[in-house]
Amino acid sequence: MRPRRAAGEGGEVGGGTGAVLTELVRLCGGRLTGMDVDPSALEAARRSAGGGVRLLLADATAGPIPHADIFVFSHFLLHVAGLGAFLGRVAGALTPGGYCAVLSEYVWTDATETTSSGLLDRIRLSLSADGLVLRNGDVLDEAFAGAGLDRVASGVEPGVPARPDPAFLREQLGEEVSAPETSLLSVPVRWGVYRKRG
Repeated sequence: MRPRRAAGEGGEVGGGTGAVLTELVRLCGGRLTGMDVDPSALEAARRSAGGGVRLLLADATAGPIPHADIFVFSHFLLHVAGLGAFLGRVAGALTPGGYCAVLSEYVWTDATETTSSGLLDRIRLSLSADGLVLRNGDVLDEAFAGAGLDRVASGVEPGVPARPDPAFLREQLGEEVSAPETSLLSVPVRWGVYRKRG
């Protein structure tokens, strides 16, 4: 992938509090746009990213997407129900030869649990009930290809077995999960770089 500083415009869709956007500013300085639906997250992004970053309170899955030479996604695509249509709109906003970089997307469909407590199944059901779309990593490659974006590189980093965060479990399951029930979960992470044809 060409260095980001070679691109004129960059964007992060669903950037939340701006952690990734802040790093992009530090690394390359260019004209950057961050989009999110949460005003408090955008305010945090404004504080951390500083000047030179345009922040938009907008739902990129339903509204316009700004023009860019590169888009970055991190833990966002799980929130997109119509992935093919959304990536088609992203491709339309990209300059010819522009890039999309998926820094990380959890692959809950391939997650594993060290015991058969049923905790992982409960988490998956809860995430789906919250509107997240749980898909395997191959679906991302296919969706990007269908939108006219060729895969430069992609892969899956295996998850590291760990105890789930108690705060995450409380939020997702709405209850305290006792220690004996809690097993080690391993959630793989998908990444990829895609380039617009032309």
